[in-house]
Amino acid sequence: MNEFLDIDREGLLFAVRRSVRYHDHRQKFFTSVTNCATFVAVMFGLSSAIVWKIASVTAPWVIMIPGFLVSLLSGIVLVFRTADKSREHWTLRNEFIELEKKVICALDEETDKIKDLQKERLDIESREPKILRMLDVMCRNEICLSMGYEKNQMRHIPWYFRWFSAFCSFENNISSLKPMSS
Repeated sequence: MNEFLDIDREGLLFAVRRSVRYHDHRQKFFTSVTNCATFVAVMFGLSSAIVWKIASVTAPWVIMIPGFLVSLLSGIVLVFRTADKSREHWTLRNEFIELEKKVICALDEETDKIKDLQKERLDIESREPKILRMLDVMCRNEICLSMGYEKNQMRHIPWYFRWFSAFCSFENNISSLKPMSS
């Protein structure tokens, strides 16, 4: 069998698994944001009645704070469409899982089957929203670890990039990441 074809198959499986992890992380992030915002909005909604009873005599302006926070959080969830984005990443994750199953079944197949699977991967990727590159590198590291690659294949990601990887791409900083030492 052709050595290039073996590398190609392994690369396709690696890329598909990385995409599954990436969309899993994004789906969990957006679900968490939606759930936290909803929880806080409900809690402030409930507490506004208590605040109204207590503060109506002493400081009437305090009554407006819970209402403002409820409006702010609800606005964030609506404007950024966190529930829709969570569902979108869940759907993409499931499509990549189905593709991963096909790739695993086709590891002993001929070149044409692998090319068809690569086309399918590109079709799914064409529907993806903009990729957060630092999060993608983190997912790459996770896959390297799970598939038994050497540590020098992974990249060291500073804590501040990890913390904000769900919000910013940090595309310009990817090339400055150093390999992890063995």
